[in-house]
Amino acid sequence: MKSTLRLNFNIDFFMNSLFARFISTVAILFLFSPKAFSQFGGMGMGNGKKMPTPGKIYGKIVDDKTGKPIDAVSVVLQTGTGDKKVPVNAVLTNGNGEFFFTDLSLMPKYEVGISALGYEQKAVPAAFNLGALMKGGAAAMKSMQGSSGDMPAIPDNASSMLDLINIDLGNIRLVQTSKTVEGATVTASIPTFVLQGEKKIFNVDKNLTTVGGTAADVMKNVPGVLVDADNNVTIRNAAPQVLLDGRQSPLTLDQIPADAIETVEVITNPSAKYDAEGGVGGVLNIVLKKNRKVGYNGSIRANVDSRGGVGLGGDFNVRSGKFNLSLNTHSGLRRNKTFATTDRTDFYQNPNVGTYQDDINNSNGLFGFARLGVDYLMTNRTTFSIGGVKVHGEFSPDDNIDILTDSLYQSGIAQAWGRRSTDGKNSFDMNGLTLGFKHLFPRAGEEWTIDANGNFGTNSNENVYTATSYTDGGRQNVEGVAKTKTAGSGTNNFYTLRSDYARPFGKKDKLEVGVKATIRQLSSDIDNYIFSPSANDYFVVPNPYSKFKNTDAVYAAYGSYSGNIDDNNSYQIGLRAESSQYDGTLSKIDSTFQIQYPVSLFPSLFYSRKLKHEQQLQFSYRRGINRPNFFQLLPFTDFTDPLNIRQGNPGLRPEFTNSVELNYMKNFTRSNYVLVSLYERHSDNLITGYQKVGINQMTGDSAIITSYINANSSDKYGVEITTGWDLQKWWNITVDLNLYNATINNGTSNSSYFSGFGKINNQFKFAKKWSAQLSGEYQSKTNLLPDAKGGGFGGGHGWGPQLTSTAQGYLAPTWSVDASVRRTFGKNDAASLSLSVNDLFRTGYTSQHSESGLFVQDYNRLSNPQRVRLSFNWRFGKMDTDLFRRKNLKGMMDGMQDASQGMGGGM
Repeated sequence: MKSTLRLNFNIDFFMNSLFARFISTVAILFLFSPKAFSQFGGMGMGNGKKMPTPGKIYGKIVDDKTGKPIDAVSVVLQTGTGDKKVPVNAVLTNGNGEFFFTDLSLMPKYEVGISALGYEQKAVPAAFNLGALMKGGAAAMKSMQGSSGDMPAIPDNASSMLDLINIDLGNIRLVQTSKTVEGATVTASIPTFVLQGEKKIFNVDKNLTTVGGTAADVMKNVPGVLVDADNNVTIRNAAPQVLLDGRQSPLTLDQIPADAIETVEVITNPSAKYDAEGGVGGVLNIVLKKNRKVGYNGSIRANVDSRGGVGLGGDFNVRSGKFNLSLNTHSGLRRNKTFATTDRTDFYQNPNVGTYQDDINNSNGLFGFARLGVDYLMTNRTTFSIGGVKVHGEFSPDDNIDILTDSLYQSGIAQAWGRRSTDGKNSFDMNGLTLGFKHLFPRAGEEWTIDANGNFGTNSNENVYTATSYTDGGRQNVEGVAKTKTAGSGTNNFYTLRSDYARPFGKKDKLEVGVKATIRQLSSDIDNYIFSPSANDYFVVPNPYSKFKNTDAVYAAYGSYSGNIDDNNSYQIGLRAESSQYDGTLSKIDSTFQIQYPVSLFPSLFYSRKLKHEQQLQFSYRRGINRPNFFQLLPFTDFTDPLNIRQGNPGLRPEFTNSVELNYMKNFTRSNYVLVSLYERHSDNLITGYQKVGINQMTGDSAIITSYINANSSDKYGVEITTGWDLQKWWNITVDLNLYNATINNGTSNSSYFSGFGKINNQFKFAKKWSAQLSGEYQSKTNLLPDAKGGGFGGGHGWGPQLTSTAQGYLAPTWSVDASVRRTFGKNDAASLSLSVNDLFRTGYTSQHSESGLFVQDYNRLSNPQRVRLSFNWRFGKMDTDLFRRKNLKGMMDGMQDASQGMGGGM
């Protein structure tokens, strides 16, 4: 007789524990009665629907010595044995060290793999007792068949059967060790700094001084990374390739909120898997927050600073069933203040002219950032991802420059006083879309990924410059007023498409191959205007180069093979091929030009040897390329700042670099370590700046114009030492020291300097709820390296005044100190207040001296000194998969009903 079970319920009734026990028992009944197996065939339902998966495995990770829970432990659930292991799911433990795996099939035998930084890896077997479930299902069937009424009776063995589909692994104890295969822990708990293969990973959440700031503030605290006054970053005195979540992006560092960043990965000598551009200055990968813990979690944050800046943002992550969703938002008012002076003497005029400028710049703006990502785990082996990002900013510069000009005539000294004011409005928008696909094959370690990324940016600007001349130094009597203006708009679109495949051979070898296409499209339509008092209007200054567009495309393919010679020796060899093409159009004169760079090969080599007593040696080699960026190639001349007129050179050639690195690492304890790196980098066709005399089309006067050429070569070698120590239980210190020599050969002379910089980061835990941080950096006198151009990270929203990068000059020594304190409160210390101040002693000047046969200039800048920021953060969340399973109970009930109908002939 065909039997049908129909249940009508509401959520409140289902939450009753008695009814929940009944539902689970019915599920077990249909799953493990012999007739059910005959209908399901052991795999699925007769009507094509999947069999219910009620299994659950859970446990808690604790320290073997202290018994305290360990958070952020990687827990991987997998099936199979040997090389045939297949990952099913992966989670991180919560703050209580707990983890859950739900919606599991009861048929396979599982293994729970556990790995945590600073602990020995562990594997725990787990399997459901199918024999007991079969017997229990038969007993439950018999009990229910003997009942009467609308609701079948709950079998006596319901509780014991529920225990059979819930495996509690209990407390799993991990043993501490400083020996790690994939990484080495630098600090305790969630580490501040981690060494993992070729990567150095910096945990942003542990840094208190960057709360409420931008990615540029974060980089100032990353060991081995320097940030200049224009927020350009360098690693070992060279510009790295900066990535966002492993992808190239048009966003600049000050357009990424620090609170949205989870980690920063530093790769000083990357393998062939990375772009050849990264072989020059390394790779700096910014990883945004994305939590895959089962359940939901997030944070809400707000900040205010002493200059009137305000910020509000939050994160939210939810993982339920096959979906994982992450959301990051941040918006706020930004208030920045910069002080600058310029002292310059020009020799190309007769007589010589001396100019002194005193500049105060106030920039007020509105900024918004939002990012949404969704992962769909279609099967245990296949995942689809989609993400979107939206960035918007509006900034109004308010700049006032007081100018004193001295001219030496035969009859005496003539002086002129002036003031140059800037009033404007600049805005930008960026919309981005990412698509991802990842498939894991049955063979452990074999995977295929596809990644597509598109970013679409627009920008507009209008700035009015008013130059007022005075007859006296007190600037009381106006002699004349001249106005100029720049106005226009532009676009910045960036596309990448890549695919990677990895296949292991045996237990220790692996082959990796991939292809990638990168296309960047820029357009700009910016004109210079002169104001006519008689016409009371602005007139365009003719410039055939002011409207342009270009497409820059790079195509690449790579292959690498890695393996272990024995238990102590491993290697990786790789080869990357890249070709590129540049197409430009000058719209006003209908002129097009094309620059093609043929296919070039970029080999890489990595070797690692483990030594006794927790020591390790690594050697790496990489060939890289530094292509001229768009503004270095563009023949357009920017006359915005009369003392910093710039023009590109379309005849520039790429520079090629060969880099070698030798690392020695010693782990003393889990928190105490030292890493010593020796490196050398040789570059040919070095892209460098130079000065020439030309005509300022805005004034008609002679002027110095900065452009770019290829110098002969450069050599850089040095040593970097990074170490971390727990000086006390409450005091951890990280020190980074970099000493190097850089020599530039421009064909006629050599410029060489021995230099260095250092960073120190102190973290204190005074009490259970109090923590503090004191960090500082020092950079000695160093020459201006022409390849420090910001790593091609994007931006390009206007040229504007900035530091002159030429081979003729140096940066003066500078140092600064930042401090912060944090106090946690509330349940589980979920809330916190942080107070921070940057450049505590107002010493963080950027001072540049540059000279040639045409001029001598000293430039000093100080940005946002002694800014105090108060930040609030509240974390929330629950690692409770059952909470989300309740949302799908109706689907589970329908599946059970379908199962009942499918077995009706036997009941």
